Amino acid sequence: MPRGPHRRLSRTLGAACVVVSLTLASTLGGDEPSKDQETVLQALRWFNVWVSPLPLDAAPAIRCKGKRAPDYEFVYCEPGHVTVVRLPAGGSGMATRVSTTLTYEDEVRNRKFNGLGDWPKSTRTLSFTLKPEELLGERVRNAQLTKLFYERTRRTMLRPGPLSGANVYFPWVSRGDPDYHVYVVRRGRVVAICEFGVVGSSVTDYVNFTYNRPLVVAQRNLSDQKLWYRIEKFATGGPGRQGH
Repeated sequence: MPRGPHRRLSRTLGAACVVVSLTLASTLGGDEPSKDQETVLQALRWFNVWVSPLPLDAAPAIRCKGKRAPDYEFVYCEPGHVTVVRLPAGGSGMATRVSTTLTYEDEVRNRKFNGLGDWPKSTRTLSFTLKPEELLGERVRNAQLTKLFYERTRRTMLRPGPLSGANVYFPWVSRGDPDYHVYVVRRGRVVAICEFGVVGSSVTDYVNFTYNRPLVVAQRNLSDQKLWYRIEKFATGGPGRQGH
């Protein structure tokens, strides 16, 4: 589902953008993927599964270009119009937002929109390409992170709220995932997606954002059992549990 520059569909408990820990190289190439390239691939694989399918059959390569300054960095990739923006995140280092942007020029202007003024003279140009087939690689489950994220976010989901009678789906986690999406399901339909932010190997203990109009990938993901670590039914007497 296309989104404007850094926009979301609805807001509850505050707004947030997709956050990833991402380091970009000015040029990525060669037969063996660099560490930077592998990080980008992990983030885009997550985006392709959990946010919006990328048009991987539309071109022989995904072309990315952008700008890097000490306080602001972005890369815009086509096809797909996917933009990755890195900004300082207080004491947590650099946070990265991923969204769709109509054009490269729109993202160039967004530096001013974010109150940072003109691009400084020290700005560097970023450019690299990715192979579409690389984004279809298997996302390797990380059992330690999955258990950690599940336990931390489950406590939040158990707080008083409108989950009585709902099934709550907690996903498997791969290292490098930018965010953690928990599905709320009633009568076989996804009614909400709770998004928890990820920074490094930690996940927030609060919901950054709630999709009340589920993403187009939601129903497809719901039926893919290999994506889910735990499914719990929340009721007045406490949650029941199913595991995979």
